[in-house]
Amino acid sequence: MQKLLINGVNFGRRLKQLRERRELSQYDIEIKLDLHGRSMSRSQYANIEQGKGNIFIKDLILLKDIFNAEYHEFFEDLVE
Repeated sequence: MQKLLINGVNFGRRLKQLRERRELSQYDIEIKLDLHGRSMSRSQYANIEQGKGNIFIKDLILLKDIFNAEYHEFFEDLVE
C-alpha cells in the first residue's frame, strides 16, 4: 500500500476540521473505517491529525467517502 507523504501538521489540522464539521469523533472514524474494511485504531488516526504520521492513499480515499468531501477540501490552505 502506498503512503501519501505529507507535511503533517497542516494536513492533520485540515483533517480534524473536516471531521469536526461532520460532527464525528475520532472513535466514529475508527468504526467507519472498519466498516469499510480498513482497520485503523483511534490512536493511529489521532497521530495523523496531530501530524505525527503519514496517511495511506487508500485511507484518504475512504475518508473522502466518509466525510462526503472532495479531494481539494483535504488540501485547501496548506501552503506554508
